[in-house]
Amino acid sequence: MIQDRRPPPRRGPGKTAALMAGVAGVVFGILAALYVKTEPPPGPILADVPGSETLRGEFPLRIWSTPRAFADFAFEDEGGRKVRLEDFRGKVVLVNLWATWCAPCRKEMPSLDRLQMRLGGFDFAVLAISIERGGAPKVRAFYSETGVTALSVYIDDQGEASGAVRSAAIPTSVLIDRDGKEIGRLLGPAEWDSAAAIDFLRIRIAGPKGK
Repeated sequence: MIQDRRPPPRRGPGKTAALMAGVAGVVFGILAALYVKTEPPPGPILADVPGSETLRGEFPLRIWSTPRAFADFAFEDEGGRKVRLEDFRGKVVLVNLWATWCAPCRKEMPSLDRLQMRLGGFDFAVLAISIERGGAPKVRAFYSETGVTALSVYIDDQGEASGAVRSAAIPTSVLIDRDGKEIGRLLGPAEWDSAAAIDFLRIRIAGPKGK
């Protein structure tokens, strides 16, 4: 299950509340449309593109037969400092776009945290980047509430990560190799610390020739 990147409009009881909700929905739709226009058009649907294959079983990551170019982008850390994907060059990186209002994302986040605990370090990193409008405090509150400790707080403050990933829904995860190229991606949640995921990622971390 995946979720649209826009948070759902609030609904209230009664005709007046329903009318207000309808007006708010129209306003939100206009604002959302303006936001979408600032992003590049979505990329091709992976299922329709030759040169990719899907892992079977509980880890449905779609892998490119040849790594693809992936644009560098900027985002912010918990202290508001600018960070770039390029800063992680030399590591295998899992970029995950998410938000606290996205139910599948909330369910997936603990497995990403456990993945970072197991494999994170000099050769690998999970970059869980929130598109949260509430900023770092809201993400930190969610981490504290759910016991997430290994993941850093990152915010897509200018929409650059969303533009680079080119996905209309969250969660979306993109696996990047040591040279900054896209190895594969997954639209929707996954058990990132499953045996299949760990085995696959260890092979990728060990060397670029492994599949």
